[in-house]
Formats: sequence, structure tokens, C-alpha cells
Amino acid sequence: MTTTFAFSAYTVDNKTRFLPAQPNAPLNVQVGDFTALVGYDVSNLQNRPGQTIFLTMWWQSIKSTPTDYSVFIHLWDPVQQKLIGNWGGQPVTSAFSVWQGVAGAHFSVAYPTRVWEPGEIIKDEWKLGIPVNTPTGTL
Repeated sequence: MTTTFAFSAYTVDNKTRFLPAQPNAPLNVQVGDFTALVGYDVSNLQNRPGQTIFLTMWWQSIKSTPTDYSVFIHLWDPVQQKLIGNWGGQPVTSAFSVWQGVAGAHFSVAYPTRVWEPGEIIKDEWKLGIPVNTPTGTL
């Protein structure tokens, strides 16, 4: 009988994880009673169909939660009133900057909301491929 074990290990930077976020687009939108979306960064607003948008959402934990929440991102065509693209999962699943410059295959490891500490800033990165059939428009 063969037994397989799977686990995730985290390295936590205690020096920076409680420093205020400085997003390019600041917000202060509380989500439930446990976190706030304090802002976001977008790679640029000139992306075209078939290209990639890099989106970073900056969360600040307000209080602990026993629940693992997920993020869902939708690309909506307001003219045709239809969904063009969607992405989702637990926060920090993409973490593209963690792997930048690292050769080889990479894996995704989420940072579940149940382990966020009050006051902590969470850098939640997403790599969004714009579908080739996306109509032109503004973001």
C-alpha cells in the first residue's frame, strides 16, 4: 500500500505583513466583518484581447474568521450583457511575483482567509488572460 502526503508550507515576512498597503488605486471597501479591500493595482489599461492583465488586490484583515473565503473576478461585456471571462479561487493562489525569475514548474498555494491575522495586509495577485474574442472597450 502506498501513502501519499500533501501539504503546504508558508514563509511569513513578519516585518512587512503589517505595513500599510500602497496600492495604485486605493479603496476602502469592507467585505463582511472580517476584511477590507484597501485597493488594487492593474498592470495597465491598454491590454488587448489575447493578452494578460496582472491584477493585485490588497486586503487588510479586520478580524479572524473560521471560514475559507474565495475571490471571484468577472469580465463583463456591458453591450452584449454577457460574461466574457471569469477567474476565482482562494486568495494568493496565483502569487505570480513569488515565482518571477524562478526557473522550472511552479505550483499554486493559496493563503486561506482562516489564517489571516487582524491588521495583516494580504497581497492577492491574479494573472488574467483576456479572451481573444473580447470586444474592444474601456476598463
